[in-house]
Order: sequence, then structure tokens, then C-alpha cells
Amino acid sequence: MPQGSSNAISRFIHQYKGIEGFYFLNTSGELGYIKSKELRSVKETFPQVNNRSFLKIHPDFIEQLEGFLRDLGDLSTLYGNDGKGGFELGYVLPANDSSQKWRSATLVLHKNVVETLREDENLFFKKGIKDRYNSTELDAEKLQGIRSIQRGLDDLTHHRDVFGMYRYFPVLFYVRDRSTQAALRVLNLKWRPNRERPDGGANAQTAAHFGARETVYSILRDNLVQRGAIDRSRRVAQDSSTI
Repeated sequence: MPQGSSNAISRFIHQYKGIEGFYFLNTSGELGYIKSKELRSVKETFPQVNNRSFLKIHPDFIEQLEGFLRDLGDLSTLYGNDGKGGFELGYVLPANDSSQKWRSATLVLHKNVVETLREDENLFFKKGIKDRYNSTELDAEKLQGIRSIQRGLDDLTHHRDVFGMYRYFPVLFYVRDRSTQAALRVLNLKWRPNRERPDGGANAQTAAHFGARETVYSILRDNLVQRGAIDRSRRVAQDSSTI
């Protein structure tokens, strides 16, 4: 996540309008976000660890959190050593692109991610979970590889596979290499090695991996809504400027 003076952060969020409140992962494996009104970066501290009532309801939370924090460090290290490595979902382009109808920054998904979203959608139809003929325009939009940053990250965050498991938790990663065309990347915190069966079916172990640390991810999803990073009430008509 970008560090420095409030002026530097102000320039950054002006360049990438719409990223405020979404999570960043830094090279030290720390998770945080930008508070736009205060123009500062904030580390996620998980205050639930000190909430006795919460821990009584979720007795395995601390164990989940410890594993999650290890995952953050591993992902940051692996990404730094191997670039894409299978856990990069896409990248972010600056705001104010006159060729787009939205005013915010633009999320560009990698082709393999769009293909996975499409495969999941087809499985929903095949298993009768969704009706192809009642599919909406919003359903079709979710399969677009280029979206506004808010809608794109919202859809990824809340996307579930045919087993009902959340497949993604997108996090922003700032690449400081000035020669890089797309400095702001999107990684998947829920990335795991591909463990599909030879016949192409989904492995139950893979589903279990996606469900791991789910209390932690539930907190993170709620935080995005509470902070206003995801705010569907701000969406306006299709034919006008949108988020």
C-alpha cells in the first residue's frame, strides 16, 4: 500500500479513484486500507481477538486468524518471487478514462479468471441452481473482463462457486517498479494450488480450502461494506456515469 505524506496519498487515490477502503497487501505481508477522509493508510488489526463475546461464539477464530496471517506472508513472498504465479486476478488502470462510462478506476481481469467465472455460471445452469432464461443483465455484466473498480471487486468478493464457497477475496498490491505499465495489481487472498480431479471435477479438498478461515473472511467482507468501499446504493443508471 502506498505510504508517505497525505499529499502523496491524495494524489494516489485521485489517480485510482474508487480504491478507498478496499484492502491492500504490502511486501511485508501486512493487510491494510486507505482512509480517504483522513488521507492515511491503516493496518487491519482484527479487534475481535479482544472481544470475549465474539470468541465465545467463534472459539476457533484465533487459530483461523493465525493461519490467515501466515497465508498473507506466504502470498506476499510468493508473489514477490514469482510474479503472477496463479494468484494474480488482474490489474487496475487509472480513473478518468474517457472510453469508459464510469468515473472511477478500471479493473481488468485476466482471461483465466473470466473463464472461471463463466465456467461457474454454466455449472449453475447445468445443475438447475439458476435458470439460463431468467438470467439478468447484471449476471451478464459479472462476466465482463473490464469493469469499474467498485463493481468488479464487489462481484469478485461475493462470488461463490457451485458448492457455495467463496472463490475469491481480491486484495490490491502496489508494484513500485516504474517500468511496469500496470502498477496496481489485484491478487486473490484465497488462492490455493489447483487440486482438480483428473476427470475435471472439483475436488472436495479444494472446496475445503476455499472454506478455510471463513470467519476471518466474513469479517473482512463486512468491513468493506461498513467502510463504504462496497456501497451498491451509489450505483446509478446504466446510461450515465457509474461507479
